[in-house]
Amino acid sequence: MPRPFRKRHIYHIPHVSCFGPTIMGRTTQGNPVEIGLDELEALRLADYSGLSQEEASQLMGVSRPTFGRILNRARYKSSMALVNGLHITITGGKHIMAKRTFKCADCGHTFSAEYGTPRPSGCPRCGSLNIHRIDSDRGTWLSTERGRGPCGKGNGRQRGRKP
Repeated sequence: MPRPFRKRHIYHIPHVSCFGPTIMGRTTQGNPVEIGLDELEALRLADYSGLSQEEASQLMGVSRPTFGRILNRARYKSSMALVNGLHITITGGKHIMAKRTFKCADCGHTFSAEYGTPRPSGCPRCGSLNIHRIDSDRGTWLSTERGRGPCGKGNGRQRGRKP
C-alpha cells in the first residue's frame, strides 16, 4: 500500500490559468503542457524568490528531496513548453492554501489570516462585520479533486439519470 499523499502548502494563486506564445497575433497549435500548482509554487519559491531548497521545502510542508523532485519536474515542463512553443496550462492538485484572504464589503480593504485560526471578527480598518473570502483565494477553481468543486455539481456521476 503506498504512502498517503501529503498536501502541499501554496502561498500564491496565479491570476491566470494559462500562458502561451503568439506568432503574428495568432496563438500557436499543439497540446498544452500542464503544470500543477505545487510545481508553480516550487518555481516561484526557488527561482523567483531565491530561497534555498531547504527553506522552500519547509514553507511548502514537504521534505527537501520531494521539493527537489517537484522543482525538477516543473523546470522540465516549463523548458519543454518554451523550446517547443507550447501553451502552459496551470492545473490544481492536492494543496492547502497557506493564508486566507478576506475583503471588507463596506470599505474594500483586503487582509489575510493564517489557516488554523478562527475567522476574523471584523475588518481591521473599519470594524465592519461584512467581510467575505475573495474568490481567487479559495483555490477551488483549479482543484482536480473529486467532490462538489466550484460549481456544486457533485462528483460527475449521475446514477439513474438519462441525459
